Amino acid sequence: MIGTFVQSVVMITDMAFISDLGTIQYDAVGNAGILYMSLMMLVQGISDSSQIIIARRKGEGNYFDVGRTFRHSLIILFSFSLLIFATYLLFIDSFILETVNNSAIAYNMTDFFEFRRYGVLFEALRLAMVAYYIGIGNTRVIIFSTLVLSLSNVFLDYSLIYGEFGFPEMGIQGAALASTSAELISLLFMFIYILNDKKSKTYHLFERIHFDREIFQKFLKIAPPMMLQGFIALSAWYIFFSFIEELGPIELEISHVIRSLYFIAFIPMYGLNATTRTYVSSLIGAGETNKIPLFLRRIILLNLFFLILFLHGIVCYPIAMVHLVNYNSDFIMNPEYMESIRGLFRLIFGNMMLIGFAAPFFHFISGTGNTRASFLVEISAISIYLVCSYLLVYVLEAGLMGIWSVEYIYFGSMGLFSFLYFKFANWKNTTV
Repeated sequence: MIGTFVQSVVMITDMAFISDLGTIQYDAVGNAGILYMSLMMLVQGISDSSQIIIARRKGEGNYFDVGRTFRHSLIILFSFSLLIFATYLLFIDSFILETVNNSAIAYNMTDFFEFRRYGVLFEALRLAMVAYYIGIGNTRVIIFSTLVLSLSNVFLDYSLIYGEFGFPEMGIQGAALASTSAELISLLFMFIYILNDKKSKTYHLFERIHFDREIFQKFLKIAPPMMLQGFIALSAWYIFFSFIEELGPIELEISHVIRSLYFIAFIPMYGLNATTRTYVSSLIGAGETNKIPLFLRRIILLNLFFLILFLHGIVCYPIAMVHLVNYNSDFIMNPEYMESIRGLFRLIFGNMMLIGFAAPFFHFISGTGNTRASFLVEISAISIYLVCSYLLVYVLEAGLMGIWSVEYIYFGSMGLFSFLYFKFANWKNTTV
C-alpha cells in the first residue's frame, strides 16, 4: 500500500504539472496514459501470474521452484516488453491519429509517446522483481524502490516540463522522459538490492538459467487470461474516455480529474488486492482453505476502512481535492465546472464503496490459480459496461453524470459474478 501511495503521488503530480500547460495538454497526457497502460497490462498480467506461482511454491515449502519461476518470469517479461515496444514504435502514432477526434489532443499524445514507449523495457524487469518480493511476502523493498521512483520522477518532471535546473524545457515530452528515466533508476535500485539480498540464495534466484518446459507450461496456463483481462479492462477505459471526448474537451478534463483521484482509491486497493492473491494462493498450497472465508471478510473491512480514509475528501472538501490534481486556473476558477465535479464526486464515492466489496472476491479467483474464471468474469462485466456506456452516450445522450454512473454497473456485475464463483465453484482443489 505504501508503495502504491508513492506511485499515486507520482501520477497526481504528473497530471498537476501538465495541467498548468492547458486543457489540451492535460487531456492528451490523460488519454495517452490510459493507452500506454493498456498494453502494459499484458506485462502486469505476467507479473501477477508469477506472484501467484511463487506464493504457491512458498506455501508448499518448495523454495527451489521459487527461483526457477523468478528466472523464467524475467525472460518472459522482457520478451513481451520487446514486442510491446515494437508495437508502440510501429503502430501507436497511426492508431492515435485514427481514433482521436480532436487533432490537437492527438498530436500531443504522439509527442508524449516519443519518449514514453521506452519505459516498458525497464518496467517489465522491475515488475519481475516486484512479483517475487510480493510472492514471498517480503514487501519492504517495494516501498524503497517506489520511493526512489517517485522522487526521481517528481524532480525530473519539474525540471524537464518547465526547463528548470539547467534542463531543457520539453513540455509534454519532458513528462514522458521523466517517467521513463525514473523507471530506469528504480530498476537499477531493485537490481542492486536483489543482488545483495541474502534470501536470494535461499530461493535459488541466480542459478543457471535454462528453459524449463514445466515452468513455462505453468505460465501458459495462468498468465494469458490475466494478461488479457488487464489489457481489456484498460482498453475499455480508453474507449470510455473516447466516448466522453465526444462531449467536449472540458468534459474530458473533468473526467481526467476524476481519473486522477481514482488512483487515490487504488492506493489501499492495490496493496490489499496483491495481499489477497498471495494469501489465497499460499493458504491453498498449505492446505488451509478453511481460513479463506474469514480472511476475505477481513480484507473487505480493511478495504472499506481505507477507502473512506483516503477518499472522504471528495465528499467533505471536493474543491481542495481538485487542486491536488489540476493547477489550471481557468478550470478551477469556473464555478460551473466545480459544481459539476461536486456531483460527480458524490457519485464516485458510492461506487468506491461498491468496489470495496467486489475487489476481494475478484482477486480471490486469481489467487486460486483459476485465471480463466477471473478472465470470464472480467470480460462479462466489461461487455455489459461498454454496451451501457455506448447507449448512454449515443442513444440516450446522457450528460456526464449519467455516463459516469455506468461504473456502478461494471463493478456491481464483477462483484456479483465473483461472489457466485466463491460460493458455488469447486476452487479448493485448484492446482498451480
